Amino acid sequence: MNNPAVSQYKDAQKTAVDIIESAVDIKFNSADDVHIEYGMGASWLTRPFAVITHILKGSSRLYFDMDSSHSIDRSAGATTFISAGAWRKSEVLSVNGAHFVWVRASFTLFGGLDLLNFFYVPRIFPKSSSAAFRGLLKRVIELENDGKMPILEKAVSRKMLLYKILSLVLEHSQPNTNTLELLTLAQRLSPAMTYINSHYDASISVGRLASMCAVSSSRFHRLFQNAFNVSPLEYQIRLRMKEAQKLLLFSDLNIAEIASKTGYPDQFHFSRTFKSRCGESPLKYRTSSEKGRYTL
Repeated sequence: MNNPAVSQYKDAQKTAVDIIESAVDIKFNSADDVHIEYGMGASWLTRPFAVITHILKGSSRLYFDMDSSHSIDRSAGATTFISAGAWRKSEVLSVNGAHFVWVRASFTLFGGLDLLNFFYVPRIFPKSSSAAFRGLLKRVIELENDGKMPILEKAVSRKMLLYKILSLVLEHSQPNTNTLELLTLAQRLSPAMTYINSHYDASISVGRLASMCAVSSSRFHRLFQNAFNVSPLEYQIRLRMKEAQKLLLFSDLNIAEIASKTGYPDQFHFSRTFKSRCGESPLKYRTSSEKGRYTL
């Protein structure tokens, strides 16, 4: 005789898996094998992608949340996770420096939601997972340095490795208590999400988004707020800021051009918004991020 509670749990699990499988997207940013000298790193930094770091030799301290009292110490063999958007700075404690391997990537749902926000991900993974993480990170780096592999084969191989890294991260993470409910709601709002993700640089009316989901404007606003804990406008602004961060980090566009590409015809309005959201002006963000590119 079937247990209704067990059946309900299995159905819920299958629903969550189906939603994630159909909506998850992984975008690779960069990977490297670096040695960092003894001492404090640059000032506080934030980046629009997650970082998985493994320390091969030495030790370091990682500070979080713009608060030096929030820190973790890492020694050889430790694997750490830094979420997209997290503020941090690092300090190498070992006098001979520290040796790291790392991968930076975005793990999203429906083109814009951070998948890992639906889970509690530890900042330091268990030692038992050390060898697995180290092996995967090194394989990504080796793949990036392979100049002979055909482009299509490299792209597919890299995607497979990133999915393995994500799987290992989730193996040691716990879903939030309302993850299934939020995923189901996010799926219902996905037509609007897809539209915002593709048109974040334009003016978007709530009425238009609501019609895509076949609900009234007021109900859409309420559902969106319940699902993502932000309004549609706030979500759009966050997408703009994330894209601006990427352009500041990885393009040669000037500030006015970046402002225009992210939906701000007025450069000064863009700069004010960016500073209020990211803690420093666009120019300072670009400069400090270059100085602290190996803040791990």
